[in-house]
Amino acid sequence: MSITRLFKKNESTPSPFKTLDHKVYYIGLPKTGSSSIYAMLYNFGSNHEFMFGESMNTIWMRTAENLSDHAWYSFIEARNKASELKPDISTFNHYFIPHLSKAGRGVKYIYCFRDCKPWLNSFVNFIVYQLAALPPEMWHDIYVDLLFEMSISKPQFADIEKVREKAEIFIPILINYWIRQNNKILDFIASEDVLLLRTNEITESAGRLARFLNVDVEMIDSTRTHENKGPNTTDWAKQHNQLFEAHRGAIKDVEDKFERLSGKA
Repeated sequence: MSITRLFKKNESTPSPFKTLDHKVYYIGLPKTGSSSIYAMLYNFGSNHEFMFGESMNTIWMRTAENLSDHAWYSFIEARNKASELKPDISTFNHYFIPHLSKAGRGVKYIYCFRDCKPWLNSFVNFIVYQLAALPPEMWHDIYVDLLFEMSISKPQFADIEKVREKAEIFIPILINYWIRQNNKILDFIASEDVLLLRTNEITESAGRLARFLNVDVEMIDSTRTHENKGPNTTDWAKQHNQLFEAHRGAIKDVEDKFERLSGKA
C-alpha cells in the first residue's frame, strides 16, 4: 500500500539535497503538523510517511499478531538504513518508540503537540470529508483500523449520517488514543534531544527549527506549511463535549506534562 500525498511538492527539486549531521525523526501524532515539518525540511530530502505500507503492515503484525522481537527490530533497523540521514517525518513513528535507532551520528526528535479537541476535530473531519472521498485502494486501511481499534468500518465513513450515529463509540476511542500515545511520547522524550512545538506555532518556528538542527535558517522552507490542513467542517468536540468531560483529568495531565517538558527545552 502506498500513501497518496494530498498536496503538491515544489516544482523545482533541489539537487543535491543538503545532508544533516544527525538523524531526525518526527514523533507526533497524525494531524499535528507533520506535513508542515516535512515541507520545512524539504531541502534536506525529508520523507513523509516513509515506507508507509511496509511500516503499517509491520506495526499491525506487532500489535495484532505478536510479531517476534527479532522481526520487529530487524524491520526498524532496515527501515532506518533505507532512509539514511534524511529526516523521517512519519506520523506512525511513535509506534516504534522506544526502538527507534540511535545508531550513527546522533538522533534528534521533533514533536508537535496539539490539544485534544482541535486534534480530534481535524482528524475526524480529515477522514470524513477527505479520505473517505478517495477510491477504496487509497484508504489507509491498516492505519485507520489501528486508530479506531476496528470499531467502525470504512464504508461508514462515506456516509456522514452513519458517522454521526457512531460518534459516541469512536470519539472516546480517539480520546484514549490521544491520551495514551501522547503520554508514551512525552515519557520517551523526557531524556532525549527534542524540539517541542505546538501545532499552531509551526509557521513561526523556522528559526527555532534551524537552531535545533544547526543549519542556516535560509535552508528552512516556510512557504508551504499547512498545505495539508484538514477541513474545518464539523465541531465534533463541541457536539460531544460530555465525552471530553469524562476524560478531563487524563487530558489535563497530558497537557501539563507537555508544558513541563516545554519549560525545560
